[in-house]
Amino acid sequence: MDSLKLAQILLHLRDEHDPIKKAHALKELHDTHDIAYSYIAKELEVSPAYVSSYIRLLRLPELVLDGYYTNTISLTHLFILARVKDKEQIVTLYENILTHGMSALELDEAVRNILHGTVSEGEPVHSSAIRAIEQKIKHINPHANVKSCTNTNKNEGFY
Repeated sequence: MDSLKLAQILLHLRDEHDPIKKAHALKELHDTHDIAYSYIAKELEVSPAYVSSYIRLLRLPELVLDGYYTNTISLTHLFILARVKDKEQIVTLYENILTHGMSALELDEAVRNILHGTVSEGEPVHSSAIRAIEQKIKHINPHANVKSCTNTNKNEGFY
């Protein structure tokens, strides 16, 4: 593919507002012209993760895509649902969005639970409790390397 044609395609991709059309165009550019996704990302001045997120949209069932096109769910919902590989789980999550009005944040938590086997229950542990646990571990083993962290939900924890 000559550089002028590639430039035209990339310009079209930058201007494309339909996420599914953009995903198909990215995949076609990759498959048909054997251009690496990382190179496409570089030329579009976006991260490789951005390109991957769009490519994952192509695995979503038509039912879910229809929900987006009828403004039943948001683009954020699509991106979150696309992280799930199993189509039956995707449809179940989509049905939960419809029946329970799940927000994108609630959906993200449900998807994290599916992908990583996590369950967010109970109250967050306060800093003072975490520090006390760290001190007890250090007392048992002074050489232990204990670090505390804060996750995206602002709950603190340690590892």
